[in-house]
Amino acid sequence: MRIAASDGVELELRDLGGAGRPVVFAHGIGFNGAVWGPVAHAVPTVRAFALDLRGHGASRVEPEHPFSWDALARDTRAAAQAVHRLTGERPAGVGHSGGAVALLLAASEYRALLLYEPPGADGAPPERVQALAAAAQRRRDWFPSHDAAEQTLALREPLKSFDPRVRRAYVEAGFGPGPAGTVKLACRPEDEARLYRMGQAPDAPVPCPVIRLEGELSEPWRRRPGSEIFPGSGHYGPLEAPEAFAARLAAFV
Repeated sequence: MRIAASDGVELELRDLGGAGRPVVFAHGIGFNGAVWGPVAHAVPTVRAFALDLRGHGASRVEPEHPFSWDALARDTRAAAQAVHRLTGERPAGVGHSGGAVALLLAASEYRALLLYEPPGADGAPPERVQALAAAAQRRRDWFPSHDAAEQTLALREPLKSFDPRVRRAYVEAGFGPGPAGTVKLACRPEDEARLYRMGQAPDAPVPCPVIRLEGELSEPWRRRPGSEIFPGSGHYGPLEAPEAFAARLAAFV
């Protein structure tokens, strides 16, 4: 379904089905809401919605769109409000990495948050940010077909460690029609690089219960006191082990 953020940006909010208490999923930078499908389908006792943040998936923006943490918070706020109107209940929020930060900044709209590795108060080390932005700008943004994209990305980090269903969902929702029958990356490489360079997220009060998870195999700089350990995975845990993450989500809800 299409919704609008408070600044007028049109967003895609994916209805992933299920029955029960509503949950809004928010993806990390460079991905799209469809990657949450395998997690949502493993928890049929929730009504699942997954947001494409602006500049990702079907939430297209014009070139040189002004990205900021505040803008991404508008997106997660709009998603919560739309789900509240639809279901009559404030949703829980589930987020990964940058999407987790966007949920934290809109926490007043959510009844509780389950967050996988939101960046800490100091953010990522500057050299890591530079490396991520540089890698994004080098990213190949077209392939002859979705199948060709999937076959290539299955050999590359980080997607090669993803559950195959997650990887396929990412490709199908993340590549749209390109010239001459090709498929083209929806999140433009230059936009992804600018998203990584947004800087440290602002501090904000969190007026709802929050559980933070971190991967057992993640880099030390991602660790935060009080976080719960997600065993056997690194930074992309929900995308690598969707059933295990779904079990934690079921207990959370």
